[in-house]
Amino acid sequence: MYETTTNGQKWKLLLVIVSPILVTQIALYLVTFFDVLFSSKYGTTDLAGVSIGSSIWMPIYVGISGILLSVTPIVAQSVGAKKMKEATFTVQQGIIVSIILALVRHNYATHHFLQSPTCRSSKSL
Repeated sequence: MYETTTNGQKWKLLLVIVSPILVTQIALYLVTFFDVLFSSKYGTTDLAGVSIGSSIWMPIYVGISGILLSVTPIVAQSVGAKKMKEATFTVQQGIIVSIILALVRHNYATHHFLQSPTCRSSKSL
């Protein structure tokens, strides 16, 4: 822990903590921006599909990432308390949860999106 006494020190520490999060969020939104930008050159149907897909994908991605990132502080607290068995168990559970979430997402995407008539017709392109 860093002790700060002045507002300048607090702002500097806040900037150090916030900057990686801010860069990540900007990068995530730029991915969507460029997807929409590139698909707009093909046509309005492609643009609509990519826009809807991005709107559905981003909350799912952020939610899954949030669930999986919650493992890190739990493991850190267990290691700090010298409870290595608990930390190992938490990591194992995190791996199992990530595999389950990946399978659920994969099955959902396979059955709902890849089986649609629009997606089947675009495979011939």
